[in-house]
Amino acid sequence: MEKEVPGLSEDTYREALTHAMYRINRQQAELTWLNDGKSLRGNVTGVCFLRGKIPFSELTLNCVIGAGTFAEVYFGHWTGTVIAIKQLKFNLMTKKRLQSFGQEMEDVSNMETHPNIVRFIGYCDVSPNLCVLMEYMPMTLYDVIHLRDDIELDENERIDVIRQICEGLNFLHGKERCHRKLTSKNVLLNYRKGNPCEVKVSDYCLELMLNSLSLKSSQVRSTYEQRASLPRYSAPEVLRGEMLDDKTERMKADIWSLAIVLHELIYDQEPYYNMNLDDLVNKVGKNGDRPSEPPEITLEEPVAIILTLALSLDPQNRPRVEYMTRKFNAFDRIYRN
Repeated sequence: MEKEVPGLSEDTYREALTHAMYRINRQQAELTWLNDGKSLRGNVTGVCFLRGKIPFSELTLNCVIGAGTFAEVYFGHWTGTVIAIKQLKFNLMTKKRLQSFGQEMEDVSNMETHPNIVRFIGYCDVSPNLCVLMEYMPMTLYDVIHLRDDIELDENERIDVIRQICEGLNFLHGKERCHRKLTSKNVLLNYRKGNPCEVKVSDYCLELMLNSLSLKSSQVRSTYEQRASLPRYSAPEVLRGEMLDDKTERMKADIWSLAIVLHELIYDQEPYYNMNLDDLVNKVGKNGDRPSEPPEITLEEPVAIILTLALSLDPQNRPRVEYMTRKFNAFDRIYRN
């Protein structure tokens, strides 16, 4: 029987346990690798330069360090370099869909890099081993906020993380690419106190995967109902099951997700931690309820205004990420004394 935690929904508690397990897997895999005298960074620049189709037989998948609606993420390695291997759960695809998936991965291969986007290494497109290979990063923003007792970001560090997240999403939107699943678990960090923090947005290939798999909103919802992670970061229109066929609409949904991630970072509070799926659909999807705000924390007015705009129920009232990036690059404070 699962333990009940006051104030947490059963789904939130289950997700927290699962993510803690992934973190343990990650730590054990890292220790094993380091004890063999190897580096976690390895020849990242070299393998990223190759970007393209890679035979699955050349990969080593160690342990699962994350999972989402569409894939499991493994701690793995290729040519002596640690990488993150995202293996798709949808492993039976028609020849046409496989060709589409391969072509879209080639498009990603040709996309220019950005310091706040996790680097793409390659892909496998032979069913049933459909994989996306990415640069490995040692922790998620979710880990830093909720699990790492040894890390406490100060205000300046939080501003820096916010700026880098915004820069990453701004790059994607500038390339006419939507994210569609931005959460604190796919914002990745390389953090050491006293050193510059690397922040990179991951999972930006999701839209291409959805296109290849031809998934509809109703199918996405059904996967959530099969005990996948709850869509706590999804915009109201997504929770309502709207199709969002227009790219501008999907970018507006990204802005809501970005604002939820920033809210989580600023308040040290997991969004909608006391809601289950039905609550999210009814309270957030229909009413546009925002995450609760601890009364003891007061934000600088410009920061509060941006979050309020980005969490507008009407997508047309949400600002562009370019605007949010410019504003946060000018801010030197988040909290009001």
